[in-house]
Amino acid sequence: WLGRWRVPVILLSATLPAGKRAELVRAYLGDAAPAGDWQTCRAYPLITWASQGEVRQTVVSETADPRVVRVERGVAADLPARLRAALREGGCAGVIVNTVRHAQDLAEVLTAALPECTVRLFHSQFVQADRAVLERGLLTHLGKASTPEDRDRLIVVGTQVMEQSLDIDFDFLATELCPMDLLLQRVGRLHRHPRPRPEPLCEAVCLVLDTDDESFDPGSVAVYGEWLLWRTRRLLPDALTLPEDLPRLVHAAYGWERDDPLAAERNESAYEVYRKMRYRQEDGADNYVIQGPDDSLDDTLDGFLANAAVRTDAAARAAVRDGDPSIDVLVMVRHADGTLRFLPWQEDGRAVPTDVPPSHEECRAILRQSMRLPASFSKSWAIDAVIRELEDRNKALKAWQEAPLLKGELVLELDERLTTTLQRSILHYSQATGARYDKGEASAEGQG
Repeated sequence: WLGRWRVPVILLSATLPAGKRAELVRAYLGDAAPAGDWQTCRAYPLITWASQGEVRQTVVSETADPRVVRVERGVAADLPARLRAALREGGCAGVIVNTVRHAQDLAEVLTAALPECTVRLFHSQFVQADRAVLERGLLTHLGKASTPEDRDRLIVVGTQVMEQSLDIDFDFLATELCPMDLLLQRVGRLHRHPRPRPEPLCEAVCLVLDTDDESFDPGSVAVYGEWLLWRTRRLLPDALTLPEDLPRLVHAAYGWERDDPLAAERNESAYEVYRKMRYRQEDGADNYVIQGPDDSLDDTLDGFLANAAVRTDAAARAAVRDGDPSIDVLVMVRHADGTLRFLPWQEDGRAVPTDVPPSHEECRAILRQSMRLPASFSKSWAIDAVIRELEDRNKALKAWQEAPLLKGELVLELDERLTTTLQRSILHYSQATGARYDKGEASAEGQG
């Protein structure tokens, strides 16, 4: 539709595979997309633009010197000793893993093993307002203007949110094995800015955490599948030269249909699982995809909401996310006296009305309490039951649905201990660690 009506669209990515870039251009131009070398160009940095059946590309000149990153391989059990050695003269480190549960567990281990260091957590299962505070703290202590005192023996343990859009600069990086494009995004947070660094950290080193055999970490498989992990493990070199290695490695990891350097040892079973997973993702999202334009002059978006899907807003939002679906909730606290309040450190823990629609300002404050539930609650076998349970609990908040800003939102009510039970699992919220759950007898472990 954007291409049909010639709406300018700008997409930015440091790790976009050539095949995906070609798909996006063809989606915008439709049948007018021409054939040509633009579909397979691997230059970097590269600007591609398309208009009225024409595609052009230009390579941007690099002004900065290339960065060389040494790649080490290890297991999570070795991490405390490796960090102790790396930070012996100060400096900071980032540890990026693939699930929230692993990040929380690892932060506990590192806090106990390295009392001389400050360990912080950063992941997606904090309420939005808490996450904003944490993000500002990261930018202060790890951003371009951070000082050696800000960075001294600081370890930040986090998940995928640390690889996205944060201008932070680690002296040392450890990352769990993940798909190549994401791993390269994570490496982009290592030695990001020129600055004096402690002598043990002058060389950029990325420690890739993997298993010590041919198997893969179950949590990582639940998030990414074996196929992309297997390809990344096979293709990752012992040293990276950035940015020139970016397009070559991303293409090698994702370009198996045209030119596969791993064809001789191809893991067919892992590929078949990956192919079926992608099919399920696309099929699940198809129910909510806007029908594309045709060639008739009266083909417009007018009235396309007239036959809105009967499923809830929460279910629709969950269905169109890539990977496993997810459920976002607004976290509030129900007190013994019946009042519904903000978390104690949010908005001074004040009460909000439940018998009338909150004011516009109250709605804005409530929306800042948004949080993504742990992924265990949005697995295919659990998501519908979880949404139904939350909707049933929210019947007492019928007045909130009359507020336009809150319509369709799900509220998760905690007790005064900041705990609740959801689908027989006990869920607790902490300002320091975010949301954490203990499995009930009917709840299977999920990743987040």
